[in-house]
Amino acid sequence: MFITIEVFKTNVSSQAQAALIKTSILHHFPHLDVNFDLEDRDNILRVEGEVDPGDIMLLVRQSGVEINLLLD
Repeated sequence: MFITIEVFKTNVSSQAQAALIKTSILHHFPHLDVNFDLEDRDNILRVEGEVDPGDIMLLVRQSGVEINLLLD
């Protein structure tokens, strides 16, 4: 099995908002490992597992959050 780690830049600014987004992602994709790094200037969302980054971005944007995939 091939596991990927996708890293996204967001405009999430609080732990409460991050928790809601994480809960939403895990509701739709329970097999993923999801975490936020709000100490980073880009308010990083990391997602580990098998998933299309576009699916994550669509889901998060439905919550009114700006999100963009960070490329290497």
